Amino acid sequence: MSKSARQSFRAARATLALSALFVSLMSTSSFAQQSEIRDVEDSIIKIYTTQAAPDYFTPWRLLTPRQSSGSGSVIDG
Repeated sequence: MSKSARQSFRAARATLALSALFVSLMSTSSFAQQSEIRDVEDSIIKIYTTQAAPDYFTPWRLLTPRQSSGSGSVIDG
């Protein structure tokens, strides 16, 4: 095998190794991003509430209850 053929073979092998490393890193990064997105989606919750204001003219009674809802996020800690 000539010297130029060996150099060409080494260059091709190095290119292949770098390409494999790049693909490996990109797929790991993509998996990490998907995992982070899934974690964020799992932390979003729906909040339901019912509230009733006091009736100041008859304090033993409450006014008609009102229901509402919204969304929120669960924060670790």
